[in-house]
Amino acid sequence: PRIGTLPRIGTLPRIGTLPRIGTLPRIGTLPRIGTLPRIGTLPRIDAFTWIFALATRGLIAFATATLFGAINQAGAAENQLAIGDKAQTQAIELPVQNPIDLNFKSKSEILDLRKRYVELNKILLAYPYEPQGSVFGGIEDNKPWWGLKGQAIWGPGQHAAEGEAEESRFICNPFLLAGANPAVVENFDPEKMKPEEFARNDLPICWEPTFIRWWPANNLMQVEYPVTKFNADLYEWRMRLRSEKILPAFGVVAYNARDFNLNYIYVDLAKSQNIENMNKTPAEAVGIGQYIHCGGTCEIQGGCNNMSPEVRHIDKIRYTALPARAWVSLWKNKPANVNVKPDMVVYIDLK
Repeated sequence: PRIGTLPRIGTLPRIGTLPRIGTLPRIGTLPRIGTLPRIGTLPRIDAFTWIFALATRGLIAFATATLFGAINQAGAAENQLAIGDKAQTQAIELPVQNPIDLNFKSKSEILDLRKRYVELNKILLAYPYEPQGSVFGGIEDNKPWWGLKGQAIWGPGQHAAEGEAEESRFICNPFLLAGANPAVVENFDPEKMKPEEFARNDLPICWEPTFIRWWPANNLMQVEYPVTKFNADLYEWRMRLRSEKILPAFGVVAYNARDFNLNYIYVDLAKSQNIENMNKTPAEAVGIGQYIHCGGTCEIQGGCNNMSPEVRHIDKIRYTALPARAWVSLWKNKPANVNVKPDMVVYIDLK
């Protein structure tokens, strides 16, 4: 689809007194999005079967280290963003892709879909793109995925995969390097809901970005979530909720950054506004570590594809008032300390 007329970016919206990153240019003419290519059939290398076969001969450690070491090295050499002095545009606003259903799709379909969405904004790429095995290698064929409605209404069990896949928020928006995953699990009480309400499209089940903006030459990305509106919508459904209490918290999902070889992260509380880390972790950059795999938390037989593991430094972030801004610093390599200039900064703005 073509991008329509988008609002021009002037000075970034200010939230109190925030550190400035130079003067940000206006967005000019946005690149057109053409027709998406069809998904072909990719040749599969069943790496995990290979590991299992070697394991029966007592070689699991060697196989794992060899395979994932090669994947990481190849990915690190290939996936790089066109930022800083490699920038090919001063500023760009990206269309926000809606979540989609991924249930029972093959791994090759999903990876091909990922590449198609990257291609839509290839102006942000320094080199040709391939999904990192360390991030997406654990996806299993023809499995259900944790669904947005599943997690917001039912939780684990037979309905866990209902609705669009929660991970599609990030798979389909690959240049959303770090985004917010709000504390909305099991907000609704299915016993209080009418049968026709489950299918409604206006259920407030998750934050949806208002926009995603990039200033590649300034190594800066901004995403905004309309949290005040979401909370107001949720209040309108208060008679269908398990509790009227709204949790002012979210986790940071950053495996998109890892996919582009930005491997270390720090939520800088000193540069953020109205943001706290509930886990009170040390001021240090940590490996992102997040990846997609098939796990058992959905309690559906055979498991569901979803993100893992917990990363304590970024999993429980609290906003103390609105508006709020979480300043997220990203580095390719582990910095000596958090004062080292990041390779990329992400503003997660909550309005």
